[in-house]
Amino acid sequence: MPTLFVNPSTGNDAYDGSAAKPFKTIRQALSASSSGTTIQLATGTYDAANGEMFPIAIPSGIKLVGNASSKGGGIMISGSSTIATNAGMQPVAVQVEDDAELRGVTVSNTATRGTGVWIESTSPTIANCTFTGCKREGIRISGSAKPTIEGCTFTRNDSYGIWMLGTSKGTLRGNRCDNTGTGISIGDSSAPLIDGNAIVNNRVGLLLTHDARPILRNNELRNNSDYGLSAISQSLPDLGTSQSPGGNIFAGNGRKDLLNATQLTFTSAGNQLSPTAVQGSINFVASDRVPTPTPTPTPTPSPAPSRLTDLGGSWAEPFISALFERGYVSGFPDGTYRPNNPVTRAEFAALISKAFDGSLTNAAKSFIDVQTNFWGYSAITEATRLGFLTGFPDGTYRPSQNLTRLQTLLALVSGLGLTGSGGTAALSAFDDQSQIPGWAIAAIVAATEKGLVVNYPNPRLLRPSYSATRADVAATLYQALVIDGQLPETSSSFIVSLDNLDNLSFADIGNHWAKDDILYLSEQNLIGGYPDGTFRPQEKMNRAQFAALITQVFRPRARRAATSFSDVPSTFWAYKSIQTAYQGGFLSGFSENTFGPNLNVQRLQAILALVNGLGLEGGDLSALGQFADRDEIPNWAQPAVATAATLNVIATPPPGTHFEPNRDATRAEIAAMVTRALKANDRR
Repeated sequence: MPTLFVNPSTGNDAYDGSAAKPFKTIRQALSASSSGTTIQLATGTYDAANGEMFPIAIPSGIKLVGNASSKGGGIMISGSSTIATNAGMQPVAVQVEDDAELRGVTVSNTATRGTGVWIESTSPTIANCTFTGCKREGIRISGSAKPTIEGCTFTRNDSYGIWMLGTSKGTLRGNRCDNTGTGISIGDSSAPLIDGNAIVNNRVGLLLTHDARPILRNNELRNNSDYGLSAISQSLPDLGTSQSPGGNIFAGNGRKDLLNATQLTFTSAGNQLSPTAVQGSINFVASDRVPTPTPTPTPTPSPAPSRLTDLGGSWAEPFISALFERGYVSGFPDGTYRPNNPVTRAEFAALISKAFDGSLTNAAKSFIDVQTNFWGYSAITEATRLGFLTGFPDGTYRPSQNLTRLQTLLALVSGLGLTGSGGTAALSAFDDQSQIPGWAIAAIVAATEKGLVVNYPNPRLLRPSYSATRADVAATLYQALVIDGQLPETSSSFIVSLDNLDNLSFADIGNHWAKDDILYLSEQNLIGGYPDGTFRPQEKMNRAQFAALITQVFRPRARRAATSFSDVPSTFWAYKSIQTAYQGGFLSGFSENTFGPNLNVQRLQAILALVNGLGLEGGDLSALGQFADRDEIPNWAQPAVATAATLNVIATPPPGTHFEPNRDATRAEIAAMVTRALKANDRR
């Protein structure tokens, strides 16, 4: 099938769309596509400023693909247009038709009530994407739609991660809904399968309304501030039966783990759900059948693949390949490893029993949910006798439950007998250390000090309650085998090392020239990165974002009266920041009545804003002699630029011989200039 290439930075819509001559816009690639075409997106921003027209409509049979391994990191589709839908006129970024696919991109819609992807009575596939910054929901599913949504991340969307309505069904599998008003909302008569999702840190994890009838299997509903699951009206979830256990984990939710505000009685079978954390009528029944995990990578599939075909570009490829070559892990019959799939507790036991030998010092333990004819019985028995794994207080092992990242580390620390220094300094490696349970701190300290912890995509985030992927487990298992003396050390920027904590903030700044300046702001919580753990130093910053950063860093006092800009309504997300930066003398309008919030900040504009806003003085025009292009600096701006040069506020990428006043500033350059201006102001 044909593949067309798009690159918003180097492409041109007059090109032919080949790898050597990519199009500039998705719009042009779609116009040149037919059913079966794959459109491959390069890193960059796909928005109206770069020529895109919204909504981007992906026709039937077309695949729009970015980078699945990073869940769309660095590939941003951002925009909106109001279209007619079955819910009236709605602001939408992307529409997806029957049999179309959207994979490995980040989608944002900052318009009021904006939706990232709209799916209406179609059956597309959305996989390994990130949805963030949408003013209503990441994905809206309605009508008779039957989509497959898998492996996606939904974070920091204002209302919902996913909102399903109508008679829609389909599958929501392996997604993460985090830090949103409601993680997933199911309404009307929708009846999807919701399987293996992490629904955490929202206000409400899962909201059921009307006559919703979802099927819930193997999900984690943790640490939501109100409820893990809240059901109203006549909604009725399938939380498992004696023959088909739910396998859901409800834990740590603020008010209740489950609220049943309907007049119906729910049935729960095979879930981790405490009766004391439930409000409303619920009947707890025993599970008398343990389902065989599907797919089952252990025992080794037959025929076993001789190589793995889906590791290209995976962050964990060095770990997985080394383990595969030595027979510690196996792939699937089709030659794939499926690094983003979750790992069940039974599958993990099989890996442990294959990787480690030792004395079976612990007494054999029997679990009420692991029968002797279960495929993983021997592995679970061996892993528990070796001291790696234990069961739960209720006598279960829960073999089909997804393994968490915390459980992975605890098992390996226990089995290897690792101990720490006794202090807690190692916890400074993690920005989310508050998520580590108190009883697990000593083990996590030991794991960190011994080099066992591997955090992707952001080394600073442990994410203890997340389901561990096959890539996560492979990387951690490799480190355990290094500690055990079975394998040589390997290098990865995602291995947490206490000797190099400064490198643990963002995955993509490495030895970047502005690294120290970026970290200076980051460590004071004055600037952040993206949900995938990157900073994206080469991306541009628009004037609204710059105003927000100035307000955050300098907190300017008003030096002049407020004004109004025709392109910055009071509902605009950065309205207050723009007014604060304007009144503080940092920024002025782009024209008489406009601010230009979505225009990129140029390097000269950034320097003038910092010098004027802070009232910096003391420059000598001779300082401009360091720039080969000093003649491109307007005469009226030269005193301010000379002041910035004298005070070392100007940040220029190596070799630093050109000022480039009219070039759009990158995020790295802005961070460096702001940091240096902050320090120059402190020295006065």
